[in-house]
Amino acid sequence: MRRGYPVMKNMKLLITLIIAVAMLFVSACSSSNAGNEGESKSESSASGGNVYSKIQDKGVIEVGSTPSGPPFTFLNTKTNEIDGFMVDIVKSVGEELDLDVNINSVQWASLIPSMDAEKLDMVAAAMAITEERKKVLDFSEPVYTYGESIITLKDNDDINSFEDLEGFKVGVQEASIYYTGVQEHPELETQTYKTHQDMAKELQNGRIDAFFADYPVFKEMVKELPDLKDKVKIIKPEDPRWVAEIALALPKGEKEFQEDVNKKVAEMKESGELEELIKKWGLD
Repeated sequence: MRRGYPVMKNMKLLITLIIAVAMLFVSACSSSNAGNEGESKSESSASGGNVYSKIQDKGVIEVGSTPSGPPFTFLNTKTNEIDGFMVDIVKSVGEELDLDVNINSVQWASLIPSMDAEKLDMVAAAMAITEERKKVLDFSEPVYTYGESIITLKDNDDINSFEDLEGFKVGVQEASIYYTGVQEHPELETQTYKTHQDMAKELQNGRIDAFFADYPVFKEMVKELPDLKDKVKIIKPEDPRWVAEIALALPKGEKEFQEDVNKKVAEMKESGELEELIKKWGLD
């Protein structure tokens, strides 16, 4: 018996070691599988598609539009709802996709952050496609194109072109293509504002000498402000520096959503529906 005791003891030790090695092997495999699952989730998220699925499940597109960018988007004081060219387009898109459209009034500078926070599913506003915006958003095909305009007082004979702006105080709207564009022109003294209306007031008060504006937006705005129309002049360069291609902004990576929206936009162009909306809102 005394001779067998060491053998049994060694056998128990061997069995214990075998079990320990087996447990380590299983643990390693589990960790490897967990890592692969993590990579798969990451890849799935990066490929997009989740937002569009959620939109289809709830049956509603949450759209962000500004209340102060006529005729693209504006607050209709008669209905107390956001109205305009881009609103008509997105409603037509929603009808084609069999989805309701809920228009949310959002200030210009908050549109992209709201998309990033997934508070919005789409932006329908006078938002131009830019390389910087394409880093965080996808876009539909363009629905309207125009260049910049320069607004100054009628009695200002010194400003008649872009080249004349040096030495004067110039207003630009925050988060606009003009704000980005003037960064390449350090010779210009610029001041940033939230809206066209803010810049128009500053121009009249003498705090700035001119400002860059979206021509269709400002043209529509002065219709509601006859006193302003008599005091300012609109300069439209024959060769614009910054051409704005207006489109619907979509979540990044949502390829199926983008394809479905573009299909409808193409149909609107082919059928003449888009041209009719352009005429309706005085953009022709």
